[in-house]
Amino acid sequence: MTRIDSPGVPSGSISLTLVLIAVAYLFGSTLPAGCSANNCPSPCTCTWSKVDCSSKSQASLPDTLPRYMTDLMLNNNTLKNIPPGTFDIFDHLEHLELNDNPWHCDCNIAYMRSWMIKNENREQFKRVKCSSPEPLRGRVIMYLQPEELSAYCELFNCKYLNMSQGSLYFTVIFHGSLIMTVNISTLYLKIFNVIIGLARLKLTVP
Repeated sequence: MTRIDSPGVPSGSISLTLVLIAVAYLFGSTLPAGCSANNCPSPCTCTWSKVDCSSKSQASLPDTLPRYMTDLMLNNNTLKNIPPGTFDIFDHLEHLELNDNPWHCDCNIAYMRSWMIKNENREQFKRVKCSSPEPLRGRVIMYLQPEELSAYCELFNCKYLNMSQGSLYFTVIFHGSLIMTVNISTLYLKIFNVIIGLARLKLTVP
């Protein structure tokens, strides 16, 4: 069979072009809907899975954020706290910019502090600092202690923070006690097996 090539166009270039088109089609078809520019919250700008809401004079978060975003820029706004549970649904969120906001460090900042501490990329939050109250101004939020926050809480929120901290301590103690109980039980079982072995050996010796 005679192969007919297009004049002036290398066959290798045609094959490479077809491969690139196929890859682009597959990548585009598997891109999560949440990353679409059509779903970009106002007044933010979106590029693929990156959402830029920086320098928008935002006093609160946008009502809807793409669930599949990987980057979120909230720096240089007028945010004072983040509502509890806000970031928990964003499983793909890797990069978060929170610096240059007037964060008010009381009980209402406890969720954000906890979320930053548990984040694998916590180094990015070293520039996120308190603006108020005055005694905590300039402090890195991630390094604050619970008792420092509770000093500026209303009574109800203060109790809530202490209860949360108490629950954490109770969980740690409970798990430690459980591990110790298992280890002691395992030790007693080994001793029991040794005693049974010695008893059987004694019975078999004439």
